[in-house]
Amino acid sequence: MRLFKDNGSGGIGTEITTTEGAWIPAYKLGAIVLAAGYTASDLGWTTNLHARVYRYIGGKGISGANAHVSLDNAYDEGRSISADAGPVVINASSSYAPLQITPIAYTPSANLANGQLCNRAGVLYVYDETRAKWVSVEKPTPVFSTQKGDGNYLTAGNFSDANSGYVALKDGVIVGVTASGGSGNLTKSFSVRKNSDPADILAFSLVGGKYYSDTVNVNFSAGDVLQVYCSADGGQVNAPLVQLIVAWRL
Repeated sequence: MRLFKDNGSGGIGTEITTTEGAWIPAYKLGAIVLAAGYTASDLGWTTNLHARVYRYIGGKGISGANAHVSLDNAYDEGRSISADAGPVVINASSSYAPLQITPIAYTPSANLANGQLCNRAGVLYVYDETRAKWVSVEKPTPVFSTQKGDGNYLTAGNFSDANSGYVALKDGVIVGVTASGGSGNLTKSFSVRKNSDPADILAFSLVGGKYYSDTVNVNFSAGDVLQVYCSADGGQVNAPLVQLIVAWRL
């Protein structure tokens, strides 16, 4: 609202600003309250006083549209969300996907941190700070086995020899291994090899008939043939089974 003096003829005269006198509007009462010692006669204002009142008819509340704030604007102001009162929930409907990560054609290298995600050619990768590399969220688990293990390659499928094995679809990394033996030598040693090369890229031994590790970090390339060899040292182990946990890498 705005307050005015009378112009001497019953019309609106000079405006009384908020810094003049001591007055406040009492909206519920429909009146102007003048403080003691600051009445119109005290201040020499020409009466009657006039008020011009305005009513807001615009939009209510703030949205990204009427506040001119986009998600990109919010990103520029701060890139962290503190989910300290529950999870962030995205409710999708009308056949829309709840989230889209646009595929990229490069390997991210700036300001890397554990848990970052990217979409490369339709494969979702997460940054593994421990291994200092991008690894796929999907983790294939090729299995190798044989009836008797003693100086021979384990089977990847139905056949086993120095040339067969698991053919890698992409560049990858072995991130874990589990192994077990049914009976016989339950401390038998095994090794992972590739491309029929007798050089070991990973070696381990059963302890009480089993072995497991999730700290492996052995790279391989697309097209490599991964193989598992059972050592000839010591007695044979019956029904050995070895599972490799692999991830694709950037």
